[in-house]
Amino acid sequence: MGSVSNPAAAAAPLVTWTGCNLGANAGGAWGRKDFSDKYFTPGLEGLEPASSPSGSTRGWLAGGQVGCNYQFATNWVIGLEAAADWANIPGSSDPFFGGKAVFKAHTDWLGGATGRVGYAVNNWLIYAKGGAAWAGDKYSVPGTYANTAFDFAGSETRSGWTGGAGIEWALGQNWSAKLEYAYYDFGSHTLNLTDSGVIGTDLGPDPSAIKQRVQTVTFGVNFRL
Repeated sequence: MGSVSNPAAAAAPLVTWTGCNLGANAGGAWGRKDFSDKYFTPGLEGLEPASSPSGSTRGWLAGGQVGCNYQFATNWVIGLEAAADWANIPGSSDPFFGGKAVFKAHTDWLGGATGRVGYAVNNWLIYAKGGAAWAGDKYSVPGTYANTAFDFAGSETRSGWTGGAGIEWALGQNWSAKLEYAYYDFGSHTLNLTDSGVIGTDLGPDPSAIKQRVQTVTFGVNFRL
């Protein structure tokens, strides 16, 4: 009698994803930062009405990741991963404050600690991920008021959350390559911007509310230990 094929066996992965790995990644990033504060956006008498400028950001990132996975029930995979990336993601707004100021932002690095769940078929792993995220940001608001130049500036490490999805291809038992999309939301946070010039001496620190979101697409490689 002929044998009966088993569809589940045919779909079983050809490699195991259980184990720990380390790797590298690089890719592109884009996002948006919204700015508002009591000095600039409420407007001053004689200037244009209040505005809350937004700046689009765009750039690149590169770094590494380390994680561990556990494969169970034949095709399911769960895991944990930590990643850190150097970044060059700048952006700026259109002129505001009566056309006398610009909001500038720059993200220097991104990091995350995430869990992921995936489904393996043959050499492929399709997964979703989510967890905590951090970013290192710098801001500045250069401009002029009453013919006097100012440049309010500040920096911070910001925390938030991230979620995304990806696909990973096992090149063998030890090497794999992946393509991944991630969304980062750091909410709105108030940061004191300061200016060392005459304007800053008169007004003091400028409490600014800055809202930040970032999206990334990265390509990476992993080596399973």
